[in-house]
Amino acid sequence: MLKPTLAISVLALALSACTTTQSVKPEHAHAYSHDHHHDHDHGWDYAHPEKWGDLEVNKLCGTGVEQSPINIDTVVKPRPDSQGNFTLTPSYTASDFEVENNGHTIVFNVKDDKNTPNVNGVDYKLLQFHYHVPSEHTVMNAFYPLEIHFVHQNANGGLAVVGVLVEKGATNADLGKILTDLSKDGRYKGTLSAFDVSTIMPKDSKTYAYNDSLTTPPCSEQVQWL
Repeated sequence: MLKPTLAISVLALALSACTTTQSVKPEHAHAYSHDHHHDHDHGWDYAHPEKWGDLEVNKLCGTGVEQSPINIDTVVKPRPDSQGNFTLTPSYTASDFEVENNGHTIVFNVKDDKNTPNVNGVDYKLLQFHYHVPSEHTVMNAFYPLEIHFVHQNANGGLAVVGVLVEKGATNADLGKILTDLSKDGRYKGTLSAFDVSTIMPKDSKTYAYNDSLTTPPCSEQVQWL
């Protein structure tokens, strides 16, 4: 079983884990060539990250100086702000999501503006969440079986990503709702109704925060990671 361990930008551990209950309702799906889809629609794939910066639109992937993911090689602890305190105030509620296999990952796009956590006094709106297998970030050079990214944006366009590292542990039925067979190669769109993302976030966990970039093209920098 998998057990989520929070990461504000990458956190480090604790929560429970997964069943494989199918909760996403499919709208349509059809088979496609994974490699062909990447080459012509997305212009990048996970097999060749060294080529991500070849396209002008993704050039930061090759030239950027603040690039994620990173290895956390220190004791994980809260990052203070300019006043000496780091604050993350969660504000999540049950929402409906549009679900899509985009050829790279499974993306859950929220359909309302009801999820508005506050980071260091600034309100953010949840845009979407998605997951990576195995984790993109590492802690002491160790990968986790799963990493979930919750992508938020503030009124000025700034991004904040809350990352949850998932380890093996006791069953978490809510986590199981998103770990479906959608990861199979193939176009897929569906819906996930009345899902509260706080149920797959640790209630109490050490955190690590830093400013860097999106982990995939276009590799935009100035992203606040939690």
